[in-house]
Amino acid sequence: SSYTFVGSNSLRPHMHVPTGTDVEAAFRGFRSKRQWRHAISLVAGLWAARAAPRAASCGHALRTLESCGQWWRALSLLAEMGRRRSQLDVVCFNITMSACEKAGHWEHTLALLSSLPSHDLRPSVVSFGTSMRAAGRGHRWLQVLGLLGELRNLADMGEIRSEDCFVAYNTALAAFEVAHAWPLALDLLEDFRSCGLRPDEIAWNATLGACARGGAWPLALRLLAQMPKEGLRPNLQSFNRVLRGLRHGGSWQLATGFLANAIAR
Repeated sequence: SSYTFVGSNSLRPHMHVPTGTDVEAAFRGFRSKRQWRHAISLVAGLWAARAAPRAASCGHALRTLESCGQWWRALSLLAEMGRRRSQLDVVCFNITMSACEKAGHWEHTLALLSSLPSHDLRPSVVSFGTSMRAAGRGHRWLQVLGLLGELRNLADMGEIRSEDCFVAYNTALAAFEVAHAWPLALDLLEDFRSCGLRPDEIAWNATLGACARGGAWPLALRLLAQMPKEGLRPNLQSFNRVLRGLRHGGSWQLATGFLANAIAR
């Protein structure tokens, strides 16, 4: 099938609109070829034919827009789907939230999360993870911690698995590393352990990175030395993070000695 893209909002198919499984196949093809205009046009064609697209079809169209960096069109399409009372599920929202998060528009991601109850939808673990990354990009630390707290409450009530909470902690630590927020990372690593979870190498490396990037390289060295006591073996990423901190801190002599020691290991 072929569709004509006319302007930014006017999308009209000029050939037969597929139905059933053909719709899903068409959407998958558009996504693989990054043909986001065709994906939007197909949705418009389904509406014009009074064949309301299923949630899965909407998800395919949104995923195509996300993969092409068309976050604002994903927002617009999601809003139009809601206006037309198309089938929507939390996956459609998650995809749109991810598109906004990847583009650095954290405020839209968090707004979509807040809007889920108005659509009688409950946020999933993916919703929380995407929102935490977005809030981290926007340096909204209290919101990162607040979202993590909500997940912990869900875990305590048995509504999500403890493994999901584990992933959420690593997501928060990764956000703090990117922002060089080492005091928050250290507190969160301790909280990680206090709630009965055992931080893995990813968590420790993120905390190491936060300290190193934030100029607290003595703390990074201390954490590195502590990892074997926790049953964890520092890897190349661990050493790179500390070395980066030493280099940026101007401690060339220490960096040289540290590198020689790392090579000896």
